Amino acid sequence: MTADEAFTVGTAVVISPIGEAVHEGKTHTLLGDKGPITQDLYQTLVDIQTGAGEDKHGWTIFLD
Repeated sequence: MTADEAFTVGTAVVISPIGEAVHEGKTHTLLGDKGPITQDLYQTLVDIQTGAGEDKHGWTIFLD
C-alpha cells in the first residue's frame, strides 16, 4: 500500500481525511489532516456548495 493521504466522502457530502489505515495486518499512518489534494477537493466542494465557485456539472439546486 502506497499513499500519502486518503479521504472519505459521505452522504452529507463532506470530505474527511483519514489518519491511518490497516492493510494486510499492517497499520499505515497517513497525513491525518487535509493534505494538499484533500484540501483542494474540500475547498472546491465547499465553494460549489456556497456559490463561491462555479458549478460546472449542474449539481446545485437553488430554492426560493
